[in-house]
Amino acid sequence: MKAINCFLFFVLMFGNLHSIAGQSAFTFTREFDEKLEKFNLEYLHPTEMWLHPVPHQDEYDEYDMVLYSEDQDVEVRYIFRDSSSPLALSDEPHLEFYRSILDFASNEEESNQIIIQDMLPETAQERYNAEWCLTADFTPKKNISMMPKGKILGIHKKMSGLIFVVVFYKNELSEYFQLPIKFKD
Repeated sequence: MKAINCFLFFVLMFGNLHSIAGQSAFTFTREFDEKLEKFNLEYLHPTEMWLHPVPHQDEYDEYDMVLYSEDQDVEVRYIFRDSSSPLALSDEPHLEFYRSILDFASNEEESNQIIIQDMLPETAQERYNAEWCLTADFTPKKNISMMPKGKILGIHKKMSGLIFVVVFYKNELSEYFQLPIKFKD
């Protein structure tokens, strides 16, 4: 009888592990999933690291989700803005992008640079299904993050919204951060 109970225990345990491992979608929070749906976004899951939600608040922005990876020393903050947001300049996404850069980037030392890369509309459409895209590399303000490096991705689509993915990190960034989120087709 004991052998049968052990056998049933292992069958149930491995059956549950298989269903967990086979999941294609992962829910961080119901609110985050609802926002992904509202903005018509596809969140792309990293395969080489584990990101988990952490509570975070600062004086510069309200974040829709903050994820952290201890093993990679990476922090990711998501900001979603629609045209009804009083903070969004959705008709002029580049102005909102530059305002956000000024919030996050340090100018405490002369050597701190902000390197902004404009993306061609065709590339933005192909990569992110967006009408507009900019990225920037910068040194974060100390009161924003203790990480020494920062990168921001801004994507915009008129009927969906303006999305920022802000990444703070110590070492080289994984290729995943080239495409962490995109608008659905």
